[in-house]
Amino acid sequence: MPSDCGLGLVPTHTFADCPPLDLICVPGGAEGVIAAAGDRETIEFVRRQAAQAKYVTSVCTGAFILGAAGLLRGRRATTHWAFTGLLPLVGATYEKARIVKDGNLVTAGGVTKEMDGTGVSYVATFPTEAAGPFVIAFMRGAADTSAPSTTVNLPAPFALTLPARELSRATDDLTFNWAPTSGTGDIDESVAGSCVDLILETIPDDGTATISRDQLHTSPGGSGDSCTVTVSLARAQSGQPDPAFTEGGSVTASQLRSGRFTSKP
Repeated sequence: MPSDCGLGLVPTHTFADCPPLDLICVPGGAEGVIAAAGDRETIEFVRRQAAQAKYVTSVCTGAFILGAAGLLRGRRATTHWAFTGLLPLVGATYEKARIVKDGNLVTAGGVTKEMDGTGVSYVATFPTEAAGPFVIAFMRGAADTSAPSTTVNLPAPFALTLPARELSRATDDLTFNWAPTSGTGDIDESVAGSCVDLILETIPDDGTATISRDQLHTSPGGSGDSCTVTVSLARAQSGQPDPAFTEGGSVTASQLRSGRFTSKP
């Protein structure tokens, strides 16, 4: 199985015949994490193995795979610094640390080594509704007064509308809208709640989307009662950091919008 950087990985077992593991380490990433979080076979494997593993660990956004498996509910955890605000959506309490240990659960942040390497990626969040160019100064520490900078174009803002306030997981689909659209490209979608499986996917930025009742099923091991579900959309645009700081790296600025509804059995 080739990785995204060409390294070939050769598994020795399938999910079905894998013996009990002593340690689970879930790596992070972007598209790979989104795909894995939406794959029931992968999530069931992680949940099943975690029930008997001595240590359950993750690096970077791999924490959200553990979250999708229901393993972060009521636990302290960390993840990539740009996504720590999403940890409560999978039931975790964010703790500001490079490595967080909660019992046999160990989660590590993203990009926790020195920032002087190459190929490092950054995500920027701006407290503004405006679009257009923003200058980001990258600082290695509080005393760094000569940090290089980069310019990133913040995508156009938009409004997210959820027509329904209550939905039945047994009978209802969820259709939501946003405007204005980008006209081209995609937008990242997440759906999270204590009583439903985590959904992470990339969809066309065309202004409307539907999540079927088949996707909004009760999370195994979760509550079968009602809960508040958060739907989030993130429109992102990439830029290039100053090569004096991180040659070959990237920076992403996003417009994030969220809405909530009540999911009922």
